[in-house]
Amino acid sequence: MRDAVAAEKSGVPSVVVLIDGLCSIASETARVLGREGLPIITVEASLFGLNREAIAQAVEPLGPQIAEALTRGDP
Repeated sequence: MRDAVAAEKSGVPSVVVLIDGLCSIASETARVLGREGLPIITVEASLFGLNREAIAQAVEPLGPQIAEALTRGDP
């Protein structure tokens, strides 16, 4: 979350992908850190502990959402 906020503040479009249960905490964290509206996309299952291939497979269906969030402009 903090990395995405820092990237956004540096002008690098960012998206946070996390489990649904953390969405409100992540939104509040982004607000407190000065990036209210930072794009957050949720997944059903945790990505923690997965290898690179498993993460890629889990987020592949989110590709269009991620692309849209990255190209929509400043939050």
